[in-house]
Amino acid sequence: FVGLRLPDIKSVESLSKKYPRISPASQLAIKKCLKLEPKERLSCTDLLHDDYFKRDGFLDKVIPEIKAKIRKEIEDNPLLKKIGIKLSDDPPPAPKATAAVAASSEKKVEMNLGFP
Repeated sequence: FVGLRLPDIKSVESLSKKYPRISPASQLAIKKCLKLEPKERLSCTDLLHDDYFKRDGFLDKVIPEIKAKIRKEIEDNPLLKKIGIKLSDDPPPAPKATAAVAASSEKKVEMNLGFP
């Protein structure tokens, strides 16, 4: 960030004060995403396993949709077919794991997105 200059902050306004109409659960999820220290910030997998996204069956609805879209992209994309990419149905890793892409000796690539 050479040459980048951040503005001087004179006062800090809390998220709840700046956006009073956002629910407390939403504010908490946003705060978890906005941690300055990367090690303290939630990963995408952790965020999807957070209570905010677990409620109302969000994961049960969205994960199959995401997988279907990825499978369709793999089927429709000749380059992905050529190199043999496939979507893994392996069980998801525990939270704090990152999405893994691994290549085997046959140049087949499996993607475990960390979703159930």
